[in-house]
Amino acid sequence: MLPFLRSNKMLAVSRELDMDYFKYIPYEDMLFLEVFELFQKGKKQKIRNVLSGYVGHLDVDIDIFDYGFSLHDEYKWQSVAMVRGPKLDIPQFIMRPTHLGDKVKELFSGGDINFDLYPRFSRNYFVNGPHETNIRYLMNEPFLEYFNARPHWSLEGLRDMFVLYRRRKRFKPADIPGFYDMALDVCTRILEGGKAGGYL
Repeated sequence: MLPFLRSNKMLAVSRELDMDYFKYIPYEDMLFLEVFELFQKGKKQKIRNVLSGYVGHLDVDIDIFDYGFSLHDEYKWQSVAMVRGPKLDIPQFIMRPTHLGDKVKELFSGGDINFDLYPRFSRNYFVNGPHETNIRYLMNEPFLEYFNARPHWSLEGLRDMFVLYRRRKRFKPADIPGFYDMALDVCTRILEGGKAGGYL
């Protein structure tokens, strides 16, 4: 899709969702995102087509945007949802689809947090962070069951915010409302927290 057509369609989606729209935001204004692994790759990062809003019943701000970076002289784009709020208290973690290399590394050094009662989740997702107990507390049974049925997603969290995305996947404008709803579903599960299934 041509850039100006995507911008026009994203503007229309922002009105549908009652969100503000910004055609671009200087990446320098978003350097705080570099605490997340997603934003540590490539160079010449750009943020475009930003939809920004506030969700009162959850007391969170949500931004959905196109994130791009240069890799081997080619731009890679994907959609990202970022959620921030004062009620979020998130241990540092990354959850992403499992790679073959993760299984090899686990044999020698560990690092992947597994949930014995959710083997499909543990097969599909690599989970890591410095505070395993807190991560297990966050990833309660509703959280694990939710992502059991939704492979291929990546989720990173720290303190009062998280980012949700599909690696190298930029959603069509028509799919953004569903992405918005999913980000709020995930937010609800994070806010609820609880003792994780399989953690004794």
